[in-house]
Amino acid sequence: MATKDALIAEEGNNFGGSGSGDIATFDKNAEVVNFELEPKPIGLTKEQLEKYRNDPFWKPVRTLRFVLARMGFDVRRCHRDRRFVTKVCREAELLTATFFDSDGDGVGDFAGISQKIDFLRKIGVTTVYPTPAIKIQKDEYFNSYDVVDHLSVDDRFGTEEQFKELIDTIHNRAMYLVMDLPVSTVDLSHPWLEKRDESKFVIAKPTDPGFNETNFYPFHGANNLKYLGYPSSQNPVLNWKDSEVKAI
Repeated sequence: MATKDALIAEEGNNFGGSGSGDIATFDKNAEVVNFELEPKPIGLTKEQLEKYRNDPFWKPVRTLRFVLARMGFDVRRCHRDRRFVTKVCREAELLTATFFDSDGDGVGDFAGISQKIDFLRKIGVTTVYPTPAIKIQKDEYFNSYDVVDHLSVDDRFGTEEQFKELIDTIHNRAMYLVMDLPVSTVDLSHPWLEKRDESKFVIAKPTDPGFNETNFYPFHGANNLKYLGYPSSQNPVLNWKDSEVKAI
């Protein structure tokens, strides 16, 4: 039986045939052979394209054309439908204790941030995120997980009134404030721990599966009980099934 390769070898690349689509039919000496047609390449071959892929001239040209095309697309899209128009927001996370000290006591404060809001606005900041803000344990200035009171600002950084003034200063300039309010953990010096109130925390008993896990630690003053700590034993995790915890 004749094959595709044999027919091509005998007739050359210009052999005759009939058919449609991707199937060709060749009839020679009453013997019919059907075979799939190989698509003719269009444009540059893989070897030819390879030469231009990292070419120092064509690579930046391709990048520039892509950027211009993308910008044109975005402009047209925003002009056509205002739902696609987005506002770019730049957030500044500020370490309250070190950002700006307004009273010379060596510790940054809320008033210091208020004094620098116009500067932040000039450099394009639209959202201010001071951390920490609420009261954390006295030997810590940066770890906002070390909460000792969820309902009070840390008086080392200023008064509640000064924090409200900071909020007003930000809002008066059409800017935003992100409130740093960790509600998942507290510090070991939190009053709930000092009162040995284990109902406020995620607790494991000896019969519980997590009792022997490495992130469970002995609950002080309670026999055979452990609490879940994250990210360390210094930060017990709160039990959000408790009514007082929910009231935060």
